[in-house]
Amino acid sequence: MAKKLRTFLTPTMPARTVPIELYRQLTCLRTLDLGGCEDIMELPNEVEGLLHLRYLNLWGTKVSELPETLCNLYNLQTLQLMRCTNLHKLPDGIGKLSNLRYLQIRETDALGYLPRGIGRLGFLRTLSKFIVGGGSKGCKMGELKHLNFLRGDLEIKGLEWVGGMNEAAEAELGKKKDLHGLTLQFGDTDAEKMEVVLKNLQPHKNLEKLAIKGYPSLHFPDWVTTASNIVTLKLSNCKNLRVLPDLSKLKSLETLVLRQLYEMEECEEMVPSNNEGKQEANIQLPRLREVVIQYCPKLKVVPYYIMFSPTLKEMSIDNCPELGGVQPRLPPLHGVFSKSVPLVGKSDESSYPNLKSVRIEYSPHSSLPKDFNQLTSIQSLFLDNCETLDFELEELKHLTMLQHLWIYNCPILKERFGEGKDWRSTLSHVPRITINYMEITRSRN
Repeated sequence: MAKKLRTFLTPTMPARTVPIELYRQLTCLRTLDLGGCEDIMELPNEVEGLLHLRYLNLWGTKVSELPETLCNLYNLQTLQLMRCTNLHKLPDGIGKLSNLRYLQIRETDALGYLPRGIGRLGFLRTLSKFIVGGGSKGCKMGELKHLNFLRGDLEIKGLEWVGGMNEAAEAELGKKKDLHGLTLQFGDTDAEKMEVVLKNLQPHKNLEKLAIKGYPSLHFPDWVTTASNIVTLKLSNCKNLRVLPDLSKLKSLETLVLRQLYEMEECEEMVPSNNEGKQEANIQLPRLREVVIQYCPKLKVVPYYIMFSPTLKEMSIDNCPELGGVQPRLPPLHGVFSKSVPLVGKSDESSYPNLKSVRIEYSPHSSLPKDFNQLTSIQSLFLDNCETLDFELEELKHLTMLQHLWIYNCPILKERFGEGKDWRSTLSHVPRITINYMEITRSRN
């Protein structure tokens, strides 16, 4: 009966390899799941005996390479290699797996290249990572040309190894209409060349998530700032970028992340005149909900159309010291998370009905932000590592819905709001007050 077994699952496998007899006897297997067996260090050549195998899961194992005999499993449809952190190469003949649909190689940082022949896997639906380069054995961008059934998320690494400036066009990303997310990772190389490479990597208009890492040029091609269906845009470690291009045409944008843009000083602003109210409404990002700006030490101002998008709910600004030059105004957010509160020139907002939670971290200011008295609906106020922040209890009296005041490493506030202070006339309605992780008991009659 065991010889006719179709599925073999194991939650644990203390041995370094599966017994050879399994591959010789269970020749009818369709599914072999060794996922999570951290002690397994190799897959033997005898795996080629499992001719009917369709699903092979080696997730989290310590295999460093796969045998070439694996490529004889012509019925294999799924090869799961996620978190195989020791894996440094795939078999050279992987292109023979003509029925492969899913090749999952996320979190395989030791994998230095993909073997040539990946482009022959014409039925492939999932390829989580494509690595350019690897010398004579590695892939070129043209291997992606015929993989038009790819869907989900794709990361392309090693773009600095693209040969000619037009080689990127051979990938024909514009024909991959089912791709949901695309990450493009560059390395140190010629900036002018990479600008052409990025231009030729324009994806299908259906793409919703775009991340660009390590891009060395000063300018982005037009398609990056005009993609009508982009929901999430992430730009990180673009070391030469000095001016963020105008993003106001990304009408579907919901999440914007700008991280480690160390040279970025300003953003292209698009501010209409006062008599162009309708145009102003058009240039705002109508779906923007979250903005994250981190480690942009030279950035001095965030564009008005970003800060005051009518749907903005959450903002995180961290390690952007130039944004904290003067006391700012607050945008209509659910939460403000900042080491330097953003500087905005004007505000037409008279109230913030959606704001329920505010967190201010590492603020360099000695007072609360301007317009703070308009935040009448917040229920949680978190003040974290604001060493110079100081205010009177009366400045919180308007927070009639406040449920939790949380203060950590704010020495002046700790002294002012500490144990034994009189809360009766101002914050007696606040159920929880926490200072440095300690609940404070309020004085009562």
